[in-house]
Amino acid sequence: MTSAVAPTLTGLTPAEKDAASALVAVVDRCSRMIATIEAMKASALARLASIAHESGERSANPDGVDYSRRAMAAEVAAATHTHPVAAKHAMEDAEVLTQSYPETHAALASGAISAKHARVVMDAGSPLDPLRRSIFDRVAAPIAADMTPGDLARIAKKRASDMAGLSLDERHEWARRRRYVSVTDLDDGMSMLRVLGPSLELHAVYDRATKLGKIVTHDRTRVRDEYRRAVGHPVGADCDDEHCRSRTGHATDADPSTRPTQTSRASAGGIAPDAAIAATDHRTLDQVRTDILLDILLGAEPTAHDLHAAGSDATLAKIHADVQVTIPAAMIIDTGAAAHAGTAWLDAGTLISPDAARRLAGNAAGWERLFYRPDTGQVEHVDTYRPSAWQKRTLIGRDLTCRFPGCTVPARKADIDHTRAFADGGRTTIANMACLCEAHHVMKHQSDWQMRQLEGGVIEWTSPTGRSYEAEPPSRVFFREEPAPGPGDSRAPAAPDADEPPPWDDG
Repeated sequence: MTSAVAPTLTGLTPAEKDAASALVAVVDRCSRMIATIEAMKASALARLASIAHESGERSANPDGVDYSRRAMAAEVAAATHTHPVAAKHAMEDAEVLTQSYPETHAALASGAISAKHARVVMDAGSPLDPLRRSIFDRVAAPIAADMTPGDLARIAKKRASDMAGLSLDERHEWARRRRYVSVTDLDDGMSMLRVLGPSLELHAVYDRATKLGKIVTHDRTRVRDEYRRAVGHPVGADCDDEHCRSRTGHATDADPSTRPTQTSRASAGGIAPDAAIAATDHRTLDQVRTDILLDILLGAEPTAHDLHAAGSDATLAKIHADVQVTIPAAMIIDTGAAAHAGTAWLDAGTLISPDAARRLAGNAAGWERLFYRPDTGQVEHVDTYRPSAWQKRTLIGRDLTCRFPGCTVPARKADIDHTRAFADGGRTTIANMACLCEAHHVMKHQSDWQMRQLEGGVIEWTSPTGRSYEAEPPSRVFFREEPAPGPGDSRAPAAPDADEPPPWDDG
C-alpha cells in the first residue's frame, strides 16, 4: 500500500536567495521612506490648518475660522485631486497627530512605524483627556514598532481603556456619537449601505430581518413540497408521464407551445396559482434578508414575502426620494436585447439597472427630455412640462454634482449659483450658472476663492494662493460617445519592455 505524499520544496537557489534578499531590503526601505513622507505630509497639513486658523481669527465674521479652514481644505483638495471633505479630515487628523501624539509622529518620521500604526494609536487614544493621551502616546509609540497594526490595535485599545478609567456605559456613549450611515457605489448598478450604530439596535435589526427571511424561505420550501405532491414532479419539470396527467387532468401534446402552463397544472392539482408562483422562488436567505430590509426601509412594512413585490414595481413604488434618473430613450423604446444592454444613472452618476430605470420611467407622472451632443457629451437643453424650471433641470443634468473639484454632493441637493453675481450684472443664463453645494457656495462668497465660467460649462477656479483649476462638467464625460476604432486602429497601451530593468536594479 502506498500513499501519495506531496514532495518537499527544493528551496531557493543561491542566486534566488540573493535576489530575494535584495528585493525584501528594497521593500523595507521603501516602506520606511513612505512613512517618513507621511510624517512630512502631516506636518505640512497641520501647518496649513494653523495658518487658516490664524487667518480666520483675524476676521470679524463669527464663523471666520470655519470659513478659512474650509477654504484651505479646498486648496489642498484641488491640488491633490481629492474630495474636499477628505482634505478637511486629513488636515484635522494631521493636527491631532502632530500636537497630541508627538512621540507617535516622531516614530512615523523615523520610519519605525507606518501610517496605519499611527492611525491605530490615534483611534485608541481618542477618548482620553489631554494628560492621559500624552502618557498613552509615550507608551504606545515604542511598542508599535514591533507589531502589526492588527496586533497593536488590540493592545492599544486595552491600554487606553485601562488608562481612561471610564465605565463601559461612558465609553459606549462616546463611541455612539460617531454613528453614521453611508453609501458606497460599486460596479454593475450595485451599492453598499453601511450603518455604524449601537450594537444592540443593529443586531436587533439583523435578527428581525433574519427571522422574517427564514419564515419566507421555510414557506417556499413548504409550497414546493405541496406542489410536488399535488402535481407529481418538482416545479419546472416536464409533465409527460401518465401519473402526472392523471393528477392534473391534462393530456400531453407534442407541441410544447400547446402544453398547459405550470400554473394551470397546479390549479388542476389543487395548488393555487399564487402558490405555484411562490414555488419558483429559490432566493437564498441572504437575498431574502436583503430584500426584506430594503422593503422595510422603503415602505415601513415588509413586502418581500410576496415574490412579485421583492425588488420590482411594488418596492419601487414606495420610493419617494427626490432623485433625477437619466434614461437613454433607446432603453425605453427598444424592448429587445439592446434595451437590457443600456445604461441608466442617477443624478450623481451612479449607475442603476436598466429594468429598474424602465419601471421608474413607467410610473413617472411626466418625462423630461434632455438633449445633448453625442460627439461632445455637452448638454444643450431640456424640454419639460414646467418651463419655469427648465434651467434648473438643465443645470442638474449638466453638472450632476457640485462643481467644485472633487465634491460629490448631488446637483439636486446643491444651490443654483450665479457665477457672476446677479447684482453685478450677471445674467440668469445657463452660461452664468452652476450647481454649488452649500459649503462651497458659502466658501465662494466668504473666502478668496474665485470662480469663472468658460465655454461649454467649464469652471475655472482660482485659489487664494493663485493656483488655477479647470473643472469640466461631469455630464460631458458621461454622455460623450467615443468613435469606434477604425481598421488597424489599436488603442491598447504598449506593453512594457521585458528587457527593461526594474527601478531598483542598479545594474
